[in-house]
Amino acid sequence: MGNIQDHNVYILGAGFSKDAGAPLVHDFLDRARELFDDPDSELDQRERDLFEQVFKFKREVAKAREKFRIDLDNIEQLFGLVEMSQRLGSDPPAPREATVYLIAKTLELAVATSTSKRPVARMSLVSGYAAQASFINHVRRQPGGGDSFETDIYTHFALMITGKYDDPRRLASRSSTVITFNYDLVLDDSLGRAGAKPSYELADAVFDEPDDNERVVPVLKLHGSTNWAICECGQIHVLSRKATADPVMFRSKKCIKCGKTGLRLLLVPPSWDKSEYSKVMQPVWKRAVEAIKRATRICVIGYSMPEADAFFKFLLALGLAENDRLYKLIVVDWVRPGIPSPLENTTEARWRGMLESVFIGRRFEFVPHGFASFISNNIQHLLHRGEQIS
Repeated sequence: MGNIQDHNVYILGAGFSKDAGAPLVHDFLDRARELFDDPDSELDQRERDLFEQVFKFKREVAKAREKFRIDLDNIEQLFGLVEMSQRLGSDPPAPREATVYLIAKTLELAVATSTSKRPVARMSLVSGYAAQASFINHVRRQPGGGDSFETDIYTHFALMITGKYDDPRRLASRSSTVITFNYDLVLDDSLGRAGAKPSYELADAVFDEPDDNERVVPVLKLHGSTNWAICECGQIHVLSRKATADPVMFRSKKCIKCGKTGLRLLLVPPSWDKSEYSKVMQPVWKRAVEAIKRATRICVIGYSMPEADAFFKFLLALGLAENDRLYKLIVVDWVRPGIPSPLENTTEARWRGMLESVFIGRRFEFVPHGFASFISNNIQHLLHRGEQIS
């Protein structure tokens, strides 16, 4: 890392995966209910039983609404309640494991059914660069031939952060790191389509697939992933595919360390207390702080900076406290037309309220048009990448 002078850090929230079909926080349980109610959905009976456990827990907690205002349609709040209930001994582990599985399975099926609907990014090769540019094999040539190409926006993003669009002479001094709150594999799969792979920075994890020395990008999943599993002995397993893609195989999979079956999905609730997961997740969290310390640009996509997530605010503050190289903080979100901004509860207002006024004036930029528009238009200019394309 000694010769890296230009380091982009991307921080991804749920809005990043929206165009891939992943439900957002407030419609997540509605999507899960649709899958549960559909007799033709790809849920087996064991999975339906797990979904039903979650809905039962929700019905029971709903009794508190007579005395206390709580949004049980918010999957993050429901997950936090399940977690706290188990921590306090009020409930057995079953509802928590059922909630984790519902989240993972809903993401799998929602994303799988929308791959053909993803927005497309179009580009042309800039005059002066060879037609054998390193990204050519990963995109489609547009009708009519020439040097015009297209691909879905997620492959486009993966090609961008892996440096496939960059002037080859500048690659040695550039790097990118992704910090993400998302459990899904939208980015992970996109990196595969771009001829790269994620580096999760998990200590002592066992991988189903061997390292084949592909180009890697650090992908720091602060809340876990749907292809991560953990045994009761503490051994982490990184699966070759989503755990929910083959539920029978996952249930019978043995831990490579202790030989027992019964691996659990490693998903961390996005709530105030993550202490239970600190030992296994500490290397990931530590690497995230280090990445922020070295960042020359930070681009936040689809993350609303919720008030409840004090954990990330502290992590960000620790990283920025020792960063003397940052000259751009870009926040990308989708703002519904017709609603005046900034308002106290908007993403832009929350970021502005957290940042120092001089920094806002010189370094901060808010992009209100969402990820699809951002990736298709001004990402190259704002992030100083992609000299080979226009």
